[in-house]
Amino acid sequence: MNIVVVSAHGALIYLNLPVSLGQVMVVNNPETGEEQACHVAFRNTDAGGKTEVGREFVQPAPQFWRVSFHPPIGPLTIRKSPAKLSRFRS
Repeated sequence: MNIVVVSAHGALIYLNLPVSLGQVMVVNNPETGEEQACHVAFRNTDAGGKTEVGREFVQPAPQFWRVSFHPPIGPLTIRKSPAKLSRFRS
């Protein structure tokens, strides 16, 4: 198992085992030894011979990974550059 990404909601991992959507698993924090129940929320079986698995905690556990997650800043918007900045464009 390779942990790729962690979040306040779970983790994205690569497994050598097949899994089913909704399957309940236990995730272990290797730094603390803590365990947390999670379920398979996403899977991609064509990830270089491994199964890419998104696991979501069954119960909220924002402190499980012992890292800080910043709250979302809101939707991103794309604005046109002001005309006076056009001299900086190549």
